[in-house]
Amino acid sequence: MTTVVKRGGRRQSFMPSKVTKSIAGALRNAKVAKAKRDKLTKEISKSVVDAMKKKRVVKAVDIRRSVIGRLSRVSKAAVIAWKRSEKKRMNMKKKAVKKRPMKKRGTTKRKTTKKKTARRKTSKKKRTSHKKPRKRRR
Repeated sequence: MTTVVKRGGRRQSFMPSKVTKSIAGALRNAKVAKAKRDKLTKEISKSVVDAMKKKRVVKAVDIRRSVIGRLSRVSKAAVIAWKRSEKKRMNMKKKAVKKRPMKKRGTTKRKTTKKKTARRKTSKKKRTSHKKPRKRRR
């Protein structure tokens, strides 16, 4: 069984259906005719899946490279569409992370801790900036 290592280090089992769906979506967004799209999807996904199943551990970046390489031989527009959809997915993930609710805390605690850290930083700067190296006596 093949394991995929994601960018963040998380591991996941290899799912050929994900590769097939992403290739089909890229070809659809590139406005390739349906008959040609189905044929190309099968060919490209089969070659990518066969190459990845031979290995035990695969990086997600390697899968991406092989898909882009095979798509570029067929259609430049499909590569552009694939990268555009990938960019959208990444932006959606970032927005989802931002929207997560924070833990509820008292507002006074938060304000006081920020002030304390700000004071500490300034006081350290003041101390270190005024120090001069001592001269040794002989």
